Amino acid sequence: MTFTKMLDHEMNTKKTQREKKGLFLYITPVTGVYLGDAIKGEYRIDEVTLFSPKRFLRTRRFVFGYDKWRKEAAKYPALTSSSVIAAVSAGGDSDTARHYGHSLIKDELSILSSSRLGYHSRDRRGIVGIAGCLDSYDTEDLLLGQTVDLMQTSSRRHATDQLRITDEFLKMQDQFFPYRRLIQMIRDRHHVDDNWRHLLRNVAILAGRSQNAIETADAFLWNMIGLEQLLLGEEEHSGHQAKLMARCKALFGYCPLWERTGLDAAFKKIYNARCGLVHEGNRSSISLDHVIISDLILSNVIGNLVFNSSRIPNKSALIEHSEKAKARARLGMDARGKGWHWHFSHLHYSEDRLKKFWAL
Repeated sequence: MTFTKMLDHEMNTKKTQREKKGLFLYITPVTGVYLGDAIKGEYRIDEVTLFSPKRFLRTRRFVFGYDKWRKEAAKYPALTSSSVIAAVSAGGDSDTARHYGHSLIKDELSILSSSRLGYHSRDRRGIVGIAGCLDSYDTEDLLLGQTVDLMQTSSRRHATDQLRITDEFLKMQDQFFPYRRLIQMIRDRHHVDDNWRHLLRNVAILAGRSQNAIETADAFLWNMIGLEQLLLGEEEHSGHQAKLMARCKALFGYCPLWERTGLDAAFKKIYNARCGLVHEGNRSSISLDHVIISDLILSNVIGNLVFNSSRIPNKSALIEHSEKAKARARLGMDARGKGWHWHFSHLHYSEDRLKKFWAL
């Protein structure tokens, strides 16, 4: 079973479980997230909602009688020891509900983490997840030499920056990475093509896992898988590098910044690095610069797809648009076309810094 089919199977299984009526409320503490005053202690992702404990205990809309579950929930230690908890309704027996709730919260925290593609840099990025799985921590190491005077100790503080869902976060979403619009498309089960919606959701999970990855090579690989999931057709088995580049260019590559900063050459280098990692296990060649380039490309691919969702409602439309853009460019016409909303966002990096990234 290919990786893509494994993801599709996982996605379809979760879809089937979502169709069951909620009989349980699964609750778990979350780390790496801060809920600001602007959202009043409550933030919904898709099916999962994040709460401050105080707000959660005042919420009346869950499946159980308010007094009954409030009394039981108040005994839960996370409500007194955690600053943020996640809650979701789940169906099936208790074991199924617990497994499903845990899995769904993990996926939707990854979707939330994908908002960092345009909003956060990679520096001191704290991990967002279920508490106890991947918390931030302090550590001290010891370096022993042949003599006592060569002995060294040092302390490192692992990334601790929280994903702060504040008023600034809400304002910045559409300016640099349209996370809010992406979430609206993921939620819209009536007007968005179902396969396309599931694909966008899955790619958001992959992007979020990249943001939460500890190893540089893992972060890079999740981004590249997400990019290929979005841009390549299921029956396309060859010429991936050329097709990925052509479709990226169709979405944002014909803007002057692409030519000025030399993104063409950079794209080839990161794809070669991806092949070395996948086919030869060459993890040591992957640097943070590779990850940042893949962040920028993936965030702008998703952003332009979301901004132009009315004209690119599915993958077939994306491939068709790419072919037309390439033909217009060959004829000396404006490849970007009229009526489209193209952009290339690079929030944290100047053009000079981008050129250095591209040079690798």
